[in-house]
Amino acid sequence: RAMVLRKPTRLSPVLERKNNDEDRNGPILPRGTNVVSPRTHAATLLPKGTLQRIPSFIWQRGQAVLRATPALVQRLRSMTQRLSRAPREIPAMVEERVQNMRGLPARNRMYFYGAVALAALFAITLIGVGIQRNRSAANAASQAAITTIEQKVEQAASSVIYGDEERARTLLKEAQESIATLPDKSKNDKATRTRLTSAVDSAQASIRHIVSTAPVTLATLAAETQPVGLVLLGTSLYTVDTKTNALVGISKSDGTSSPVTTLPGDPGVQALTTYGSGTLMALAANLDIIEQRPAVKTGTRSSLTTPNTSANLVSLASYNSGVYTVDVAGSTILRATKRGTGFQAVTWLKQTVALSNAVDLSVDGSIYVATSDGNVQKFTQGRRDQFVLSPIDPVLQSATKIAADVNLQQLYILDTGSQRIAVFTKGGKFINQYVHDSLQNVTAFAVDERTQKIYLLIGNTVQTLTLEKTK
Repeated sequence: RAMVLRKPTRLSPVLERKNNDEDRNGPILPRGTNVVSPRTHAATLLPKGTLQRIPSFIWQRGQAVLRATPALVQRLRSMTQRLSRAPREIPAMVEERVQNMRGLPARNRMYFYGAVALAALFAITLIGVGIQRNRSAANAASQAAITTIEQKVEQAASSVIYGDEERARTLLKEAQESIATLPDKSKNDKATRTRLTSAVDSAQASIRHIVSTAPVTLATLAAETQPVGLVLLGTSLYTVDTKTNALVGISKSDGTSSPVTTLPGDPGVQALTTYGSGTLMALAANLDIIEQRPAVKTGTRSSLTTPNTSANLVSLASYNSGVYTVDVAGSTILRATKRGTGFQAVTWLKQTVALSNAVDLSVDGSIYVATSDGNVQKFTQGRRDQFVLSPIDPVLQSATKIAADVNLQQLYILDTGSQRIAVFTKGGKFINQYVHDSLQNVTAFAVDERTQKIYLLIGNTVQTLTLEKTK
């Protein structure tokens, strides 16, 4: 009633009864109090006549929707019918347009065809101009890249002349990377890439210092021989037949070979080196040390005591009165000396290093250890030196042997994976690399810098490689 009349309404007398106590909803209002309905209050906040217009607005819009629905349904139905007829009507429409065109006078048809041809020619011209511009831009970029590559090759050649091989190597690497980005679709593109690649390879050859030479066979051992190790002592080379423990001597001059003596004990030699003056020393698989002078028929065999009872020893080298080996199980270098009737080994290193992948060592006062990943570590007085090999292309990947004893001025690394022997100074500067396919089968080698020869043990043959004189 308050909403309809839009004015306060007086409460019924029944509701105006007083009560001495307040009910749960609060105090009872005094007699004659006027109450304003919340809906009435809300209605007073809206513009006048708004509430009266809402029902009529809803009714009118509903009527409009109902009136428009049939027309909308009819339009959708008509559109569906047109789409269903399109496959049949489109060919007829095209045919009708063609007939209309044929019905035009000849002059009008010529005008129309000429206009279409001109429009097509104009479009083709625009497309051709765009393609030509893109092609010109691509050719200009390609030519600029070619010029840059040629400049880098020339700068690399100049760097080699002035001894800066590191800069030359960097420039040639950048040139190679740029060549890979050049186009190679046409014959001219391929010819350009071939020419630039050849120029880079030629420049790289000057810093790779590759010496390609085939080894020459010096001696062929008996077919049943299974040689291990190769050492140079005086005018002869020596190796051991692991099947029989026979010590075989090979003349450096004419390659004649013959058994010298048989090492004491059971077969199973795994490393061979020189010891002292005129003595050969071998490491047996059971960790025994065998000493043998070639001129003496009988040698001695002594036990080797190591700090690690489960030691796994790799290689053997001597310096002065000490014998050195690598314990890959303990990741350390051991130094053994004679104690009574045997040899006692102690840990030579004074720091912890990673040598679990060591493959060989050589001693000239300092100790050089080669690892299977092509790395070489140098140690002096039990501690690792700041020693780094200079870059070599390709990088060393699978070193198996190293030679750098007191009789050598240079450092030699056998990399069977890359079929080469790389030569460095003992300061780590790269000198040369001797490359040949047969070098992948080398199991041991010895170097004689006085005669400029490298002696290679390949299968049951001993072969020689001639060194180039260091400039």
